[in-house]
Amino acid sequence: MDVIIKNANLILELNPKYKSIEDLIKRLNWLKAMNMEYPAMPLTKNHELVLEAFDEFNKLIGNDFDVYYTGGIMGYLATNQQLERYHGDLDLFINEEQLDILKKIIDESHDFVFVSNMNHKEVNGHEYKIVYKDSPMSIGLFLFERKKDQSITVKEYYFDNKDKNSQLFVDETHFTKTYTDMCFSDEVRYHNGIAYKMMSLESIYNSKKNSRPKDRYDAAKIEKNIDIVKSNKIELEKQNNKTIIKRPLETSIIHSIEKNINIINQASLQTYLNSRVSIYLEMIEKEYGQYMSEEQKILLKSLKLSENVVVETSADKWIENQIQAIKNDSKLSEEQKQKEIEEIKNHKITAHGGNVFKDQKIHFYPFNIRPRENETLESVCEGILVHELFHYFISPKYMNIQGVENSDKLNSYIAEGLVDMCARDLMLNNNVLNTYTSNYTSNVIFMRENLQKLESKTERMNLIFQGDMKQITSKLFYSQEDLVQKYNASKNKKTIFDNMVRQVAFVCGDVRIESAIYNISANSSNKKDAANNIKDIGGKIYQDKKEKIIKIVNNYSENEEQNIYKEKQQSMDEERQNLLQQKRYLERKKQLMEQKNQIESIKNNEVNNTQQNNMDKPMMRKLTPNKPTQNSGYKNGFTNILLLSLITSGFIMLVALLTFLIIK
Repeated sequence: MDVIIKNANLILELNPKYKSIEDLIKRLNWLKAMNMEYPAMPLTKNHELVLEAFDEFNKLIGNDFDVYYTGGIMGYLATNQQLERYHGDLDLFINEEQLDILKKIIDESHDFVFVSNMNHKEVNGHEYKIVYKDSPMSIGLFLFERKKDQSITVKEYYFDNKDKNSQLFVDETHFTKTYTDMCFSDEVRYHNGIAYKMMSLESIYNSKKNSRPKDRYDAAKIEKNIDIVKSNKIELEKQNNKTIIKRPLETSIIHSIEKNINIINQASLQTYLNSRVSIYLEMIEKEYGQYMSEEQKILLKSLKLSENVVVETSADKWIENQIQAIKNDSKLSEEQKQKEIEEIKNHKITAHGGNVFKDQKIHFYPFNIRPRENETLESVCEGILVHELFHYFISPKYMNIQGVENSDKLNSYIAEGLVDMCARDLMLNNNVLNTYTSNYTSNVIFMRENLQKLESKTERMNLIFQGDMKQITSKLFYSQEDLVQKYNASKNKKTIFDNMVRQVAFVCGDVRIESAIYNISANSSNKKDAANNIKDIGGKIYQDKKEKIIKIVNNYSENEEQNIYKEKQQSMDEERQNLLQQKRYLERKKQLMEQKNQIESIKNNEVNNTQQNNMDKPMMRKLTPNKPTQNSGYKNGFTNILLLSLITSGFIMLVALLTFLIIK
């Protein structure tokens, strides 16, 4: 609080226009009411841009169109007052019969672009707008029909469910001739010497005096300049106007313009996206080139020199391609094939890479792309373009995974997570497309979490750009069972993080916040940062729910820390088990080696002993042996015994003879 008061006093010293802190608070509240709390540019720059766009557009159309300006800006100009608040656009009523001619003039100009809002048009919004020099300033168009009696019928067109392929409806407000004459003035006015026409000051005053704070402020600024009697007559005559709601249309100027826009947008969007390819490839090379293989670097250079984008006008070719692939898949039963074919027919494809048609081109289907609020078709396509460009360089070879019915889906889940993670980081780091969103938020969160196991960024990036799926999973998961378990939890959104997101969305009472939280989290480097961002942003947007949001996120953080501790313990236990098994293996190997050495030592000793015995025997000349027979061993033994007996007998006889002679 002391810092705030100190800063407030500093502002008071610098700007004597404000006398007290209360004056500053009043000014802040005024800025909020004027929708100027977070302007896209300084107020003076905004005013310069408004008037520049106003003059340049009036030069372009001249006096050849049945048009009338309306809105707060016109009140200031008509009464020669300086603009005071922030302005986002100019409002212009135009005779719808001249819409096609206006579009042709805009398409031929260098400063303006004709843009359709029909695919995301809000109630009371503009069907079309004309953007000035790719700036925040535009001219929003309101359409009307000029009747034979010169009265005007204002028309508001919209597609059912904001889908261009569905039924077109129109709400019509039929103004009486009297009301038309009082509101749509044919008086020609001038700004910087350039002619224009606008609705009467009284009609503008009446439309603003009971509206939003900023509109009431505008009304107050011109109140002293209006004809009160005329203003009251307009209010009374307004009751005689008639309105027809939701009239269906089969043909209209909208159908014609939309068809024409699609044809022109196809060529212009394709040219635009191809021009952006080299820009993003430069960013990719600067950010990730050091982690690429030589083949990838060569591919990157070749992509810079070629046309890589094709914008399609129909998805028929893609549908036919996918159906044929399903029919040729022998792993699927007939029932499964029919189910997948129906899914393909109902799928709104937005883009795909070159592997589908084997042409190495990125194909876009803009008619299936619905920009969110504050987005354009071009900005959405740019985000998709960056994602698809990364697929050229991040395409790990798939592997079969046990325990998964369709392991290709798991492989794809990991690959898409890595691709979208790098695409997000590239755009965030280079301050482009800060509103980037995708359908791969869970994939990214899943991969960011598991990549944290590798402390070295170089190791992570080399693995992403050059590793195959087997290398990636073996580095990031303890086993295939661990991989499958975590994949199923992430894919089905059954982690404690997913539970936290659902709780926050429930507390906020807004289903849209769930996708917003996932997008914020996918942009965060880890779940801890994601949790802090959820508390910070959620608390600002839903201030009355701030304490509950903080409590939910803190409970999650505590549980997450416990899970991380358990996982680390599991990792350590598995590492110990692996080391123990390795130790046992080495000990057993050592024992086997010792046994082998002992056996070889014994064999060597036996060989040596045999050789030594042979060396100890007297050398004898060998005679050529007789051919051995079956009984040769027996005969030789008998002969030896017989000879020994004869010698012994002869010796005994000799001794007996000598003894006899001596005695004799």
